[in-house]
Amino acid sequence: MKEGESTQALSVTDQDSRFGKDGNFIVSPDYIYASIKAENAAGIFGNNAQDGDRDVIAKSLISEPLAPMTNPTKLTADRFGRIPKFFIETAKDLMVSPALQERMMQQAGIPLVFKINAGHASYITRPDDVVSAILNGANM
Repeated sequence: MKEGESTQALSVTDQDSRFGKDGNFIVSPDYIYASIKAENAAGIFGNNAQDGDRDVIAKSLISEPLAPMTNPTKLTADRFGRIPKFFIETAKDLMVSPALQERMMQQAGIPLVFKINAGHASYITRPDDVVSAILNGANM
């Protein structure tokens, strides 16, 4: 993500994401919240999940406020630039494609990447790998 770019502007460049395709992205009538079409949510967030995990994923998703997605980011060298960074790449992600993840890592200058062979909800489908990445990243 670049200075001044919104998450929404970035997401529309992700041609491989299932997020905005097939009517999956549902905006509330008042344009305050958005959600993912319920019947496709588990498949998009947990495409590599077992049935039990798919149920957990589907039940855990809630509507998200739109304002944070549409507001431009404010990245400064004094704040964002001085914080050590690492990235957990989700190689089977249908929400944020691996190609967009790579672009974001390059733009942010991420020096350390942990690749997990999972979809977006890797915290449910591969929790041990996520914890390991966080602990290793914290020791940078």
